[in-house]
Amino acid sequence: MIRKRGLVSSFEFRVSSQNFSLAPRYSCLAPDSVSSFEFRVSSRKSLLAPRNSRHVTRNAITLIEILISMFVLLFGLMGVAAIFPVASHYLTQGDQKDRSDALAANAFAEIETRGLMRPESWYYAAHVNGNSIGYPLIDQTTQLFYYPVANNIGPGAAFVIDGMGGAELSSLPASRQYFPFLNGDAITWPGPFSATSPLANWSNWPVRRVTLPQLNGVAMNTPTAETIFRLRDDLAVEQPDQGDRPAMQRWSTFDANNTPANPSDDTLLARQYQGDYSWLATVVPTSSNALLGLQPAANLLGELYDVSVAVFYKREVLPSASSPGIVGSERLMNAEFLNQGELVLYDANTSDDETLETALDGIRPTNWVCVMGVNQTSGQFMMKWYRILAIEDDFFNQSLPGAGSQATRTLMVSEGGEWPSDSWQNLQVAILPGVIHVQTRQMTLSCECCE
Repeated sequence: MIRKRGLVSSFEFRVSSQNFSLAPRYSCLAPDSVSSFEFRVSSRKSLLAPRNSRHVTRNAITLIEILISMFVLLFGLMGVAAIFPVASHYLTQGDQKDRSDALAANAFAEIETRGLMRPESWYYAAHVNGNSIGYPLIDQTTQLFYYPVANNIGPGAAFVIDGMGGAELSSLPASRQYFPFLNGDAITWPGPFSATSPLANWSNWPVRRVTLPQLNGVAMNTPTAETIFRLRDDLAVEQPDQGDRPAMQRWSTFDANNTPANPSDDTLLARQYQGDYSWLATVVPTSSNALLGLQPAANLLGELYDVSVAVFYKREVLPSASSPGIVGSERLMNAEFLNQGELVLYDANTSDDETLETALDGIRPTNWVCVMGVNQTSGQFMMKWYRILAIEDDFFNQSLPGAGSQATRTLMVSEGGEWPSDSWQNLQVAILPGVIHVQTRQMTLSCECCE
């Protein structure tokens, strides 16, 4: 310790090892110049804190600190809990995207492998002769278009290969061959199909639904169509009542002994599946020669066709049209492009906004719609799929060319290819709920000589 003129200062150096410490201390007292050097040995307690310190170490925390910690922890847990539904949503979307993309690729492989691009194997989805035999698109004798059979109905300008929607069901009327499904008195096509001449009646609708025959010449039924047009790897499982038991896989079986009370003797056929994913394909000729080239007798090979595979999630397979109080599975609305990315929907037969509300029921962004129209320069029929980016919430009364003032609703669309700028009006939109993915390729027809 050094003491000089009333000022006291000290310097201590201590070495501590566990319970033993050495503390040399040197002190000088001025002005007598008396110095001393001493060692102190302590083995009872630590010398980290001065013995006479005014600060007392607390052995607990206060209530306010506990409350603050609980408050922070509560918000942390709430944040974690909020992630679960968001994560589940994006996980579902990711699974749908992955499955739909794989299914579309598999669908093109099915089209090529099974020869689905052979028009001579197409049957119109309108079943006749006791709902057992359909009209073929191509006459097997002349190798030309088989239709028309009456009323000068044309063969169609674009085609939809829809094995599920065209399966043999006796409850549907003949208008099932039209896509989307139409009632004869509910057609809303207000203008010309060609560039100059208007449609005579609803039966001249240019888009036809076709299906494929079975080996006996009968249009394929639903079980047969499911083997081609439905994804079967989303297996169906049943959760047991006991939470610690694993999920049980269900099988489709065949009871050869006709003993439903004894399932142990049944033959296992296949694993059961949900069947939430299915597809159809649209085939659109890219030129007049391509339309004629559907006839084998025309001998116009090598023409290109826009083939689009539309993948559905939980599609209502049975085609139905909207009616008062009923929302159909397939809908048709008038439309026109305001610019390349805005598609305005309206109903040419009424200005009631409830019609638009019904048409868009179950439709949300990321779904796809099919836009149809005629190139006003070449007269070529066009059919393209567009992905919805956003749907306008409000309805507006707009004055549209040729339609007057109509209730309208705007869709923001993309990913569908460019539509000719001189043909933005007088369009039709097929709305099918559940279309989550579309892939388009240009393909040629399949023929026996190419196989």
